[in-house]
Amino acid sequence: FVLAGRGHYRNHLYDHAGSISGRHFAYHSGNFQIENVSLQSDVQVSPKGVQFQKLMANAAGGRITGKAELSRFTHFKMDGRIDGLAIRNGARFFTDRPLAWVGVASGPIQVEGQVDRAAKDFKIGAQLQIVPDAQGIAIKGFVDAAYNQREDTLRLASSHLEFPHSTLDASGTLSQHMDITFDTTDLSDLEPAIALATTGKPSSLPVVLRNGRAHFSGTVTGNLRHPEAAGALRVHNAELEGYSIDRLAANVTASESGIIASGIKLNGRSLDFEGSASLALSHWQASGI
Repeated sequence: FVLAGRGHYRNHLYDHAGSISGRHFAYHSGNFQIENVSLQSDVQVSPKGVQFQKLMANAAGGRITGKAELSRFTHFKMDGRIDGLAIRNGARFFTDRPLAWVGVASGPIQVEGQVDRAAKDFKIGAQLQIVPDAQGIAIKGFVDAAYNQREDTLRLASSHLEFPHSTLDASGTLSQHMDITFDTTDLSDLEPAIALATTGKPSSLPVVLRNGRAHFSGTVTGNLRHPEAAGALRVHNAELEGYSIDRLAANVTASESGIIASGIKLNGRSLDFEGSASLALSHWQASGI
């Protein structure tokens, strides 16, 4: 890196005012990793720490602008804005699985934590507007997220995402308790999400909407690898293993080991059913009814 400017030192006191620029910075702490960071900024250095003004940085494919401080050379805090962040790059902070969805996120961002890697206490907050990208399964919407490294949690305030044929509203903390509402006219929109939780290629869903719609309102617990969902499911105009369904209502719990439906009310052209049912799964793959 390059540090330029003017400084003074007298009686063990010092200060420096100038600029800093550099490339290929990296920071690793536990599962939090950021690499190939380039930056330039005006700086003010004193025994109190470092002040960064007019900060501009490129990280994870996005451009960050704002201001930051390194108090007593130990505690980092930044308030700024990120633009042009590909969500696939941003997701690498939270999962090692590749995302099928594409979009570009922009908005305010806040970062704070100890630079000592052993502390593992970085916190990242972001309020991001997402617009579709050119290639892949495009999504758009708004995400208000907060990541806590020490607790290894991702919290969402009221967030809304739109997929090709579906919408998702979510709030809560992933791995603890998250409230979700999901509406779709094509259940294949779920397949990329299922792929995040499976070890192999996910099987096709047994239910297909035929000019119909599905609605789920409930909760999700567990992490990205082992999610569990519970709530109310409503389906109109669908096909299940060749049987036409006009209406389906049920209370559903789903995990990687199985799906249990109770309070089922199903009406179709040649099929009426009330009761309960279950489907055994192995890592989200069907293994028996």
